[in-house]
Amino acid sequence: MFWAYRHHYEIWARYNYILGAAFDSGYNFNQLLIFLFFNAVRTVVMPNWWGNDAMSIERCFALPADS
Repeated sequence: MFWAYRHHYEIWARYNYILGAAFDSGYNFNQLLIFLFFNAVRTVVMPNWWGNDAMSIERCFALPADS
């Protein structure tokens, strides 16, 4: 939007909301494509750490109470 404001003010002044929606939609669409492209290549394995268990689907556990 800054570029459009600086270099093409007449177009920006007339189509500000449409340009904003187009830039936002284009950005979001590109993020979706990047997400799908990188996730389609390989499967990401959940790391094994103290807060999850490989056998559990939930992967969310409460900390044990101190006695």
